[in-house]
Amino acid sequence: MDLREEADDLAELVGLTRAEVDAHFRVRTVPKGSKPRDFEEFAALPPGHFDPRVLQQATWWVDVLRKPHRITDRDDFPDAHLLAVIAMLRQDGWRWAEGTEAQWLVRGLAASLGDPPEGLLDGTPLMKALLTEARDRGLRVSNHD
Repeated sequence: MDLREEADDLAELVGLTRAEVDAHFRVRTVPKGSKPRDFEEFAALPPGHFDPRVLQQATWWVDVLRKPHRITDRDDFPDAHLLAVIAMLRQDGWRWAEGTEAQWLVRGLAASLGDPPEGLLDGTPLMKALLTEARDRGLRVSNHD
């Protein structure tokens, strides 16, 4: 199963529309100088922009449509969505670490190893919070936690 098929399956499971899934595949980082001052000004950026500051906090996941999801809210952030975010960040999150404290590590590993290893961002506040929430819910996460 390729990434697109996996995304389509997950979208059906969590009720995302085709447009929302397509937006995930077009995600891009925020251009330098255009970040709002407060991370929690969620609507200040247009849909499709990834704000790498999300990695440096432990309360919110903000989806590609810029909708915030409180990590501990099981109704707003159901198990399937939580696990999908963890998997997505482990696979592609290192690419978005620009402008974060993890940037030096990402650049160094990418330069020396070609592709950073899985779990590279597990030490960020966001991933620690996501992994803790998954464990608190009794969810099985890969062996990186």
